[in-house]
Amino acid sequence: MVPNVDLRKMQQFLTIVEQNSFTKAAEKLHIAQPALSIAIKKLEDAVGVPLIDRKANSFEITAAGKDFVKHCKICLNHVERAVWSARSISNGNIGTLDIGFVSSTAHTVLPQKLPILLKKYPNIKLNLMESTSNDIIRMLLDAQIDVGLLRGPLDLPAEIEIIKLARDEFVLMVANNHRLLDCLQVTPTVLSTENFIMYSTNSPLRNSALMFCKDNQFEPAVAQEAIQIQTVAVMVGCGLGVALVPKTTVPGIKGAVEFINLDYFSHQFNTEIYMAKKKDHNSTLLDELFSFR
Repeated sequence: MVPNVDLRKMQQFLTIVEQNSFTKAAEKLHIAQPALSIAIKKLEDAVGVPLIDRKANSFEITAAGKDFVKHCKICLNHVERAVWSARSISNGNIGTLDIGFVSSTAHTVLPQKLPILLKKYPNIKLNLMESTSNDIIRMLLDAQIDVGLLRGPLDLPAEIEIIKLARDEFVLMVANNHRLLDCLQVTPTVLSTENFIMYSTNSPLRNSALMFCKDNQFEPAVAQEAIQIQTVAVMVGCGLGVALVPKTTVPGIKGAVEFINLDYFSHQFNTEIYMAKKKDHNSTLLDELFSFR
């Protein structure tokens, strides 16, 4: 049986947490403090556990209350989106689409896919959020976004489904005055003596790059680490090392860097671009977007 939890009381509870004060929350909500206290007690009764530990002159949010805060925010966000979507459809629009993406897809997948969708549905509202692959997966599971654009290989939860959009080969990024630019043949043996700027731990791009190196029988000497490709480019341009980057990201990389094709390397292991969504999350817009392969 679903508890009879009032959305208004959830918002009141969030306001208390945000203001860290019953008095300030009551003022912001334009209600009397005793009425606010009664409302929160009714909310606790509906939830079935204490959310606030009341003391003589203060209070603390319980462990259950802190967890409830997270779910309240998600729930209220969904209600807001549902109302907006219903009104949009009633007005002749189709709704909204929240998209999370890793930065390395910004110059590839987004320019390819979004213009097609916007041409067919000019009145849709798109919310774009740049993040890491792990955060995008979490947001998909929490239904904070509708679709994610990711790089792999990925170890995905069973609740997530994906389609592969592209396979991307690695190229070598070096400073624009690097000696390798004059090298007639860049080989794995040559790269085994170079310092590398590598992607941060647990990054799918890092895993792909390391698998690429292993397949070509050399171990990169990691000198520095970074999260974003553009940050990697800055470090490479400063002469701190070389880096492996997906070929499709080259047009969007700025800085004092050049790129070398790795023609004498095995490209069995590369990085792939995926579109992901939660299996039980469906809509007209998602169906359309997933059809644009």
